[in-house]
Amino acid sequence: MLFLEYLEEIVEEEEFLDDEDRAKKFLSLMAQFNTVKLTLDYIAELGRDMARRKWSLNWNIWLAWSIHALDILKERAYKEEMGKPLKKLFLTSEDKLNKLKILSKELMDHVNRFNKGYIHGDFHPANIGWRRSNKELVVFDFEDVMIDVRFYDIAMYLGAPDNTEKRCDTRYNLAEYYLKQYHDFTGESIDIEKFLKEIYIIWLSWKSNPWDPRFDASEVWEKATKKEKQKRSEQIHKHLDMLICQLPVISENGFLT
Repeated sequence: MLFLEYLEEIVEEEEFLDDEDRAKKFLSLMAQFNTVKLTLDYIAELGRDMARRKWSLNWNIWLAWSIHALDILKERAYKEEMGKPLKKLFLTSEDKLNKLKILSKELMDHVNRFNKGYIHGDFHPANIGWRRSNKELVVFDFEDVMIDVRFYDIAMYLGAPDNTEKRCDTRYNLAEYYLKQYHDFTGESIDIEKFLKEIYIIWLSWKSNPWDPRFDASEVWEKATKKEKQKRSEQIHKHLDMLICQLPVISENGFLT
């Protein structure tokens, strides 16, 4: 039997999460999703589905590719294909960018040790909605569900330090709320300091790779217009600046020592 239901969509993602009450409903729904108990039959079916996908997150490949991506972007910048500001960044920040390469290698060891769990893979307000009958918040779009590091979904929302992303409350307070919900669903108590470090590592592992094949693959880049290349170069510059600004925090977390 197929059941269809029309939901009230979340139109403005940032505005939705700016409200503390809505943000907590969002976190509670995420915790509930991440703690679903999977049957062996479902895990087997999910494994077959993951194997058939054209793209599925593999942290070793992702982090190794981040090192290669920096080399490709550096080469393009030196050829002045990406504008003078990005070329200047590569020329003046070579030591810092090399530290980011070393970091990617170190992150592999950490992220591979984290406990695995059920993740949505694309959990954000555009993929949730309100039931019209009772205003219950529900999630949809299960195209990217998989077994991966269990705190991936929450890391995409709370992994970044407070001075990097704007939120309705502090990272610590929101993490505390999520962990309470997680405990209510599983009975498992998790140390908040260890949790904050873990989701920071997951977020950093994701952000360490500036590559986006939709824009950066050679066959796409060569066909891009001058305006498209300029826009993408500005995005990469902003991304690398953000990573470089994280180097002091990275050192505080025990990396690059």
